[in-house]
Parts: sequence; C-alpha cells; structure tokens
Amino acid sequence: MCMKYVKWLLCLEAILLLCSFPSSSNAYNQKPFTFVWMTDTQYYAKKYPEILQKQLSWIVNNRESEDIRYVLHTGDLVHNATDPLQWERAHLLLRMLDAEQIPYGVLPGNHDLEQQQEKYQSYYYYFGEHRFNSQASYGGSYQNNYGHYDLLEAGDTQFLIVHMGWKPTKNSIKWMNDILKSHREAYAILAFHDYVSISGRRSKDGEKLFQKVVKKNENVKLVLSGHYYGNRELVTDVEGRKVYQLLSNFQAFPRGGKGYMRLLTFDPVQKLISIKTYSPYLSSGYKEHLQIPFENLSSN
Repeated sequence: MCMKYVKWLLCLEAILLLCSFPSSSNAYNQKPFTFVWMTDTQYYAKKYPEILQKQLSWIVNNRESEDIRYVLHTGDLVHNATDPLQWERAHLLLRMLDAEQIPYGVLPGNHDLEQQQEKYQSYYYYFGEHRFNSQASYGGSYQNNYGHYDLLEAGDTQFLIVHMGWKPTKNSIKWMNDILKSHREAYAILAFHDYVSISGRRSKDGEKLFQKVVKKNENVKLVLSGHYYGNRELVTDVEGRKVYQLLSNFQAFPRGGKGYMRLLTFDPVQKLISIKTYSPYLSSGYKEHLQIPFENLSSN
C-alpha cells in the first residue's frame, strides 16, 4: 500500500474521530441552566431587608455554579407603596443584579399601587423603563415598564419573557399579543401577578388572560404568577399544546416567606424543567419539587 494512500486514510480517520465529538459550543448549549423566580417579597422590603439581601447575594455568588441566566419577579416589591423606605430597600438591593449585569425583570403587583391615587408613581420612579433599557435582554416597554418583554438565548433556545402588571386591560392584552406574534419562534414565558388562585384554578383575571392571550399564542408554554398564598400547578391542554401555569407565594411563612424562591433549571438533553424551592436565608430547600417537559421550540 503506497504511503500517500496510508496518509490519506489516517487523515480521514482523524477527521471522522473529531466529528464524532460535539464542539465545545454545542456541548455548552446542552448544559443545564437556571432561571430564578422571586415573588411577593413585600415583607422583606417592609421589615426584613436582610432576607432579600441574602436571596440576591446567593444569586450573585452562585451565578456560575448554577449557570443563572435570568431572574424574574412576579410583583409586590413593597407592601406599602406610599412608604419611601420600602422602595429604597427594594431599589438598592436589586441593584446587586444591575452591578453584576444579571438580566432580570419585574412587574407591579397590587401592593405596588398607591391605592388612594390609583397610581404607580413610585414604581415608575424606581423601576420604570429607564432602569432596564440598557440591559441587553430588554426588548421593549409597555407604559413605562408596567409591562415589558425580554429576549435572551440560553442553551440553543431563544426565550421571550413577557411581564405584565396588575389588572389586564384591552390595550395591555393587545400589546402582549403583538409581541408574542412578532416572536412566535421563541419559547414564551408569561409573568403575571394574579393568574392562578389558591384553588388551583385560574382567577377571574387569570381566565381573562388565558382566553385572550395564552390560548391565542402557540409559543406560550409557561405562565408564572404570585399574589395568592401557596404553591399550585395547573396544566391545561390547548389543542394538543400543554400549558404549565404555576402559582408561587411564600409570604404567609414566618418572616415574610423565610427567603424561599424557586429555581427553574432547564435541561436541554433530558428535555425537562426541574423546579426546586430554596431559601438562601435558611440555606435549605423546601419539600416542593416538580418537573415539567421542556420543549425547545428552536430545535423543531
């Protein structure tokens, strides 16, 4: 056998061997990654700021080990919207995420509303569009961050995360539908304050959002909400598409929630989202743990 032919075979074998291993980029895209879900932290802003600080410090310190890509908050940043001290606490502590350039999104809950004036003046001052519009993931705002959407890529999935504040309106519903249709290829997560109730069924506003937004957009796979005490999971089949709708709110626990928050870990290989409840304040988890399917729309 001539030497040229032998060399050619060796080169071919080396090429085939290299092709049999995933590239470092592909391997990275298959690694699990985490979104952190916080909600109803109002009592921490009112009375226990050290607990909120523990939560946010844990996120910053575990960003790499947990591969945290995003943090979302489903409302009630403060308990008394007319108390400047509570807003200052929430504002300054969440600056920890800004300092580390960790993408995050918030929305106003009912306690963030200044009830007598029926205004969100303080929310807009501290958490309006100006706070987020330099964030790379920030896609756009509805009424000065009363609602907004974020776009980010994690693994090989394009995520669209739409936040909308307390009490849906005709205009806010239209805005959400326009955004969802403009990014129909993305895996959409919706974040509301009031959606699933403690009964495990949708609330009045939740049903309105389901009928007018969730059902109309096939890319909506996951809906997260707070407001009501407890944790519930509602799965609805919409013409063969399963929509997972979760309630989470720990504020009825001692010290305003004991620091519990939820970690959503997406596993592209197992095609699962593992949802764990963890308290950086207690350095321990909670009994609730569930898994739901992760359908990567980008790979379809």
